Amino acid sequence: MINEYRNEIERIGNFEDVSDFWEDTIKFELEICGLKYAQKLFNRAILATLKQDFGGHLFGQKIVQLCRNFNAQRILYFGSFDKKTEYANFTNALQQWKTMASKKFKFISAKKDVVAKVNVVEGVTATVSNLNPTTKFNPLTASTQSYTLPISYIYQILKSATPKILSNLFQSCKSLFKLHSTPLCYQLGVNDEVIPQYFQQSLFIPVSKIAFPGLQKLHIVNSLDWIVETDRKALSKVIPYFYRCDAKFIHIDSQDLSIDEFKFITSNMQILHICNTNIFNSDGTVLSQNEIVALTSGIVRFETIHW
Repeated sequence: MINEYRNEIERIGNFEDVSDFWEDTIKFELEICGLKYAQKLFNRAILATLKQDFGGHLFGQKIVQLCRNFNAQRILYFGSFDKKTEYANFTNALQQWKTMASKKFKFISAKKDVVAKVNVVEGVTATVSNLNPTTKFNPLTASTQSYTLPISYIYQILKSATPKILSNLFQSCKSLFKLHSTPLCYQLGVNDEVIPQYFQQSLFIPVSKIAFPGLQKLHIVNSLDWIVETDRKALSKVIPYFYRCDAKFIHIDSQDLSIDEFKFITSNMQILHICNTNIFNSDGTVLSQNEIVALTSGIVRFETIHW
């Protein structure tokens, strides 16, 4: 869903200033995935800016050149300083770009308003202003979405919907996600060394990042791969933050789970690979392999070698 969100930012950026949204998602990428991935996203934002029309602006070429210089400046910065300095230089460049992009859009908006007024004077419909709105979203004047059905009914529909239907509903109306804020995750992969990354609706993170807010109310849809040897309680720590686990394919390595936690993550599973993992009864005793199999309705494979 994160890719769809960024595609929408780029689309709206064709006729409106979205530098605030670019800055927010780039900083999120910086915090969760690191400098390398934040740079790539920043390059995308810069390219989107360069697609805009600078015609008639006295300093148009200067703004274009400044944008192009950012990449060269970052190449010089990164690797030449310590990590703290690299991050500071990056955020400084991001702020400069945001300021510059906002000024450029103010000029473009003013130019379109002038064109629209001229069209009205000449008796021509001002389609330019209609197709390219210049009014930004203002939370102070925003109104709530109107629904034909009572909110309580809609909430129950969202709550009982399958992941596929829920995904379609969220895409059809963003307000529905506000009513039922449960991000859908097709695959969640966690291990000791993975590089943080998003791929479509899947998330892969190292165990060191499991405290980040993106796991709040997460709905795991298809698969869960938890291969962590450095912290046997890691999965147990984050399960309370999950909204639901409908994973069909599960791989758990080197974890200690209570019987209730195990039931929660395997409620919809079809195939389970389990390695060096203990499931504890409420009295503290460890379940046998046969007892584990009896708790599930799918295929369970007990591994002896770490993947």
